[in-house]
Amino acid sequence: MKRRPLALASVVGAAALVISACGGGSGDTSSSGGGMAEQELTLATMALDTTPQAYAARWFFEELESRTDGRIVVDQTGPEEVCKSAEIAECVRDGRADIGISVADYTAQLFPGEVIVSVPFLSNSSQQAVMNALWQTHKQHEGSQAKWEEIGLTPVAHWPAGRLTLGAKKEIRNINDINGMKWRVSGPYLVKAFEQVNGNPVSMPSAETYEALQRQVAEAAAFAIDGAVDYKLVEILPEWTDPGVGHYNTFGMWINTDVLDGFSEEDRAIYDELVEEFNGGKGMELFAEGAS
Repeated sequence: MKRRPLALASVVGAAALVISACGGGSGDTSSSGGGMAEQELTLATMALDTTPQAYAARWFFEELESRTDGRIVVDQTGPEEVCKSAEIAECVRDGRADIGISVADYTAQLFPGEVIVSVPFLSNSSQQAVMNALWQTHKQHEGSQAKWEEIGLTPVAHWPAGRLTLGAKKEIRNINDINGMKWRVSGPYLVKAFEQVNGNPVSMPSAETYEALQRQVAEAAAFAIDGAVDYKLVEILPEWTDPGVGHYNTFGMWINTDVLDGFSEEDRAIYDELVEEFNGGKGMELFAEGAS
């Protein structure tokens, strides 16, 4: 951390089961309860500027600065400017960044309770219901809290990226159409699912998918439809189908726990109130605005 003068019930149950089975950052700022610390936090993100994720995050960071009267400012770096998508969680853990935004599935070993959202047919609940379920699990489940303490991160929020859709050059009408094709897939549960139906999964971050399709490393892609548009996959894959299996994956926003612990008492209270608001409905409201 740098310093400058200015600056859904089924998901809850499943998450609890997974987390209970599972068993450093930067920032040493201190201040009195008056909240006079002036801090600049570095963001590491994979979210393209035009995406709903980036739109919602900008609101959160701007609100944090406004509500703390400029005592806490987030340096909103560009996508993959600080760290590559698959490294962002580790970047926040080791202090190269203070706050991160990326897909939980890229480092599934760190987020066992969050990646289960991508288990096929687990939930068709609304994005807000899933977001709230994951947040309540973090607040109420001791196994979840222990896992976050172990990895040195504190969640700001997790939310579904959207429903899983399948993109290809031909229409995917049934499960047999997946057979034998090389599919861009992310996350351990979807990889297993595609293997079960004789697809050939190829794992890679979102930002690498377009080039992989061009080079025929992959022939088709499993993606949320908003992401397929943002990453221009629809230019290569004209046919998109919703197979009805539910949510694709989750985006996560995390802060280094040591950095958070360095907030003054006043600023921590402001931050906590903002996080509750974001998880309680404001986040999804912003995602909808950003997608429109």
